[in-house]
Amino acid sequence: MNTIIQCIVLLACASICTSRVIMTSCQCVKTNKTVDLSRIADIKVYNPRPHCSKQEIIAVLREGAGFTSRCLDPNEGLVQAIVKTVKLQKMQQAAKMNSLSPKKTTK
Repeated sequence: MNTIIQCIVLLACASICTSRVIMTSCQCVKTNKTVDLSRIADIKVYNPRPHCSKQEIIAVLREGAGFTSRCLDPNEGLVQAIVKTVKLQKMQQAAKMNSLSPKKTTK
């Protein structure tokens, strides 16, 4: 009987530990209204999620030999235009890469 209780307790502990959601907070505490457009390397858009109830837009900027990140205000019109432009550029680059890749034919 003692072994059965130990197994039940072990299973309960294992299920609690594996089903736990790792809680983190929002990445953006302070936001900027704009950034230098020529320095933008990428834009990351995070929609609201369980641990952060607001949309976050993070610009990855070229800085010297490395990169830095800046949080942008998703409510600003200029930021929304930047996001659309970067997404369009990514789609154009993907289309260009697809058209340049060699076509394989099989018989």
